[in-house]
Amino acid sequence: MGFRALATVVIAIGCFVAAALPASAAESCRLDRVASLPVTTLPDGRMLLDGAVNGEATKFLLYTGAPRTLLDPDFVKSRNLPWVDHDKIQGYGLTGKSLSGFVRVDSLAIGNVNYPNEGLAFGSVAGVPGNPAGVISNDFLSAYDVEIDPSAGKVNLYSWRHCPGQVVYWAPEYSKMPLHLTRNYRPDVEVHVNGQTLRARIDTGMAVTTMRLAVARRLFGVSAESADPNSHVEVSGVDGVKLDGFTHNFDSLTFGDITLRNTKMQVADIDVAKGAENTGTHMTGAVVQPDLYIGMSLLKQLHMFIAYSEPAVYFTVAEPPKTE
Repeated sequence: MGFRALATVVIAIGCFVAAALPASAAESCRLDRVASLPVTTLPDGRMLLDGAVNGEATKFLLYTGAPRTLLDPDFVKSRNLPWVDHDKIQGYGLTGKSLSGFVRVDSLAIGNVNYPNEGLAFGSVAGVPGNPAGVISNDFLSAYDVEIDPSAGKVNLYSWRHCPGQVVYWAPEYSKMPLHLTRNYRPDVEVHVNGQTLRARIDTGMAVTTMRLAVARRLFGVSAESADPNSHVEVSGVDGVKLDGFTHNFDSLTFGDITLRNTKMQVADIDVAKGAENTGTHMTGAVVQPDLYIGMSLLKQLHMFIAYSEPAVYFTVAEPPKTE
């Protein structure tokens, strides 16, 4: 069920109205927009950003669920970019597949903003339509505060130099949630599913909101064996590696001040720690995983401001696109 159909059940959305401030204080609280990034919205709701590698125009997936900006190996090889394949693992995908290797580029830009590091990890984005060159993630995004408005096809970057709590310029009423940043700045929030408290990752790289099977089984008694045979789905990360999954309707999902009823989610055996176990590598934090990945099936209905600087996330229910 969508947010718009539930507008009448919004629970006590807070109203934060700034008090009158002296001119100098008001100026220091002003949002300083660094960039407005051109966006292409995919049919599944995910967002591609315009970018360039060594001056060549290309696309990048906006991916708040990953720690590092990545280039796709096929893109790297087709451009004969210098890369080093080595045993040092940079991370793991949703299926436990390891990411390793580095590539060096002369320049990488997103819109008019330059990516600051020369060395880039690489990992496959074969599961993303639109043939992007890679993903832009939190090593880049967390240097800014980020406004994401999927219904308007808009992503804006702002300087951290503003007053906390004074970021929602588009509406007088909004919701605010504490943001829990992992050691590599991935944004997690607390949600409630059927009354149970879960740690959820805001993940613009996931098309559909997905719960980990281990969590579904432990907290809700939900398993593949008990699922409706007609609910089978294939779940994949950006690398295109597929996992068997199924859909399940949960009675309630509370996200900030909004509660959704009879909410359909995907359930899949997501476990990034599998890679560490298979390689014998100890990766700090690999076992501490989110219970739920909040994908674009939900996020596309929000106008959101991720304030890495506070940290907090602000959001309103997005306005529907205007038609002529």
